[in-house]
Amino acid sequence: MNKFIFPVIAVILGVLIATITKNKKSWNMKLMLSFSGGLFYWL
Repeated sequence: MNKFIFPVIAVILGVLIATITKNKKSWNMKLMLSFSGGLFYWL
């Protein structure tokens, strides 16, 4: 499961960061923290 989930997570995070950094930098940190926390719980 981890081998399949990790690449998908990397792509999703990359897309989110790219789109968020264009709009607001403050939201970038919030989403990163929430996503990382959720991913750690998932794994």
